[in-house]
Amino acid sequence: MIKWTVKMFRRFRVKVAVAGVDDCWHWLAAKDRDGYGIFHADRKVPAHRAIYELSAGLEADEVVMHECDTPSCVNPKHLKSGTQRENIQDCIAKGRRNYACGTRARASRLTEGDVHAIRRRLDRGHLHRVIGEDFGVHRATISDLSRGDTWGHLEHEPPEQDGQDFLDHQPGVGE
Repeated sequence: MIKWTVKMFRRFRVKVAVAGVDDCWHWLAAKDRDGYGIFHADRKVPAHRAIYELSAGLEADEVVMHECDTPSCVNPKHLKSGTQRENIQDCIAKGRRNYACGTRARASRLTEGDVHAIRRRLDRGHLHRVIGEDFGVHRATISDLSRGDTWGHLEHEPPEQDGQDFLDHQPGVGE
């Protein structure tokens, strides 16, 4: 939490181009490479986080999201709190980031077929470590996949009718 003083608030205020109540208020001072304002309080802090923290309060594990999708905006009416996961999902859903995902990601070792097979094995309660060994990836990769942190763009297949699919044990087969 920032320990705000009157002097600090004045220093913040002169770095903002305040427009109408419902308009974006653009940060005029230092910005990071993505266009987000940087405010030097007792440490460097994103300007939108600083003003949201002052106006609405904020928990340490929360992030501040722009509803207006303007990185330099510090209008508290355009900001809301959320989780990092919600922020990333919002960003992707609005097309602001073109993350390479799935097989388009250079570092990907799994195919879509592999992911479907892994999900079936997860549904049957197989250990992350064992699945990871079978597919040549670390168990953390399987954990990320099971939580939806990776491969979330790929819809789940309907459950297999016959129960056991031999392709579950054959990574990369059946593409």
